[in-house]
Amino acid sequence: MDPAPRPPRARFPGAAGAGIFVLAAALRQLHLFATRDSWAVRYPMVDARAYHAKAVAILEGDWLGSQVFYQDPLYPYFLAGLYALFGTDSPWVLVLQALLDAGTAVLVYAIARRVFGPGTGVLAGVLAAFYKPFLYFDAFVEKTAFSVFLITAALALLLRADARGSRRGGWLAAGAVLGLASLTRGQYLAIAPVALVWILGARERSVRERAGSAAWLALGIALAILPVTARNYMVGGDLVLTQSGLGANLYIGNWSGNDTGNYRTPPFVRANPAYEETDFRAEAERRSGRTLTPSQVSRFWVTETLAGIAADPAGFGLHLARKARLFANHFEVPDNESYAYFATHVAPWLAWPGPSFGTLFPLALVGLWLAPRTRGAALLAGFLLVYSASVIAFFVVSRYRLPVAPIGIAFAAHGAVQLAALARERAWRRLAPLLVVLVAAALFAGQDIAHDDLAMSHFNLGGWHHESARRERVRSVEAVAAGDLETGRAARAEALRFYGLAESEFRQASEIRPEDARLRQKLRELRVERTRVARDTLQAPAAPER
Repeated sequence: MDPAPRPPRARFPGAAGAGIFVLAAALRQLHLFATRDSWAVRYPMVDARAYHAKAVAILEGDWLGSQVFYQDPLYPYFLAGLYALFGTDSPWVLVLQALLDAGTAVLVYAIARRVFGPGTGVLAGVLAAFYKPFLYFDAFVEKTAFSVFLITAALALLLRADARGSRRGGWLAAGAVLGLASLTRGQYLAIAPVALVWILGARERSVRERAGSAAWLALGIALAILPVTARNYMVGGDLVLTQSGLGANLYIGNWSGNDTGNYRTPPFVRANPAYEETDFRAEAERRSGRTLTPSQVSRFWVTETLAGIAADPAGFGLHLARKARLFANHFEVPDNESYAYFATHVAPWLAWPGPSFGTLFPLALVGLWLAPRTRGAALLAGFLLVYSASVIAFFVVSRYRLPVAPIGIAFAAHGAVQLAALARERAWRRLAPLLVVLVAAALFAGQDIAHDDLAMSHFNLGGWHHESARRERVRSVEAVAAGDLETGRAARAEALRFYGLAESEFRQASEIRPEDARLRQKLRELRVERTRVARDTLQAPAAPER
């Protein structure tokens, strides 16, 4: 189609934006209310447990920590702030996080309206409000919703600053938010060069204006990131920009034993953030024969990854294609949590028809094809290209892919609006190739190339129940030893309840994987342990002889 004229500057958020916020917020609060009692929500899984522990440590006064950050550092501080306001076990933590996600839907509306026009903006905002993966992640104490909000806000501020010309404050704010977003996901730093090139390419402005805008943007990014760099050097004596996990994550996604393209650790690493850094450091020091700093460990694994690629470039090319195919697929690749398990056992509405990656990806491709040749569209396309490439370069999981959704939704809404316009005009010759692209992309995204092993979700949940049962058993023994029989008996009853829940989850896992000897052994051990607890005779300790 012919390049679309630049739409008028959007008023933010406006009545439509407010309506989208109310819709998105209501859907998210209903989702939280309906899932609040699920153990899959109440148990903090893997990264969520690590974030919770760090946030509690911050609240207790450990603001700086004692080591260079291995994971992106901002979310635990944000979480600690929520804990300070509402408590460490308050539902308001998720409520406020979900409201941020509702704000993301408004930002999608604002971005699409500015770049593609008012009607497209409203459609994009509504699609974002109903986007099922957004709802899914809102149920967890996890950084994804916060991170997606920040990067979407950064893009919205970049577009706003560009529309207003060379005002310093706008570029400074956009840079600061982009820097903060990079402290939740290091891959966002790859967007900084894109934004700088985009600014410097504004030919309608003088060289001085472009250079000034780029400088203010860079200053904003530096103001957000350099305090973290200084902190890393102060506590660890090592110059690490934000976190030291880059090399390890690159190796996880590309070592020779990763034949899936998703998260798969090598055999010397325990797949848990509590141990991952230690295991990678130990192996790097074993192979190199010397003690390494965090930055040296990261560089070691980058070098190992590049050496593996150089040894088998054809194999790496096929692996990269595998990851690209997985990235474009409808399947939500599990990591800490499982979308498929959640949709099957906790929130069945996530399996209902509605906006998902598989439905929006084909429309987004059409929207990219039909995008107007404007600066705004160029920035959004550059973000999609660079960020998608950064995920594919590492490994593909649902929460890493989610940041493309806000901009993908904007392009999908544009594609839908343009297809409808061509159909109304009966422009069949222009419409036909677009429909071919749409159908081909839908078939490509809809391929059945990956499956979620629900047995692992049942096993993990059973493990949490088992841990809870053992805690209650210890509490029972301690209470009885202190002479408090009533509390001891209540704790034993709770322990037996958790043993029952654990057995149910392990049994469901075993039904899915009847050949798994580990599951059968776990069930036997659990039943023996449960029987012993049930047979315990709780008696107060004998009074000492006088």
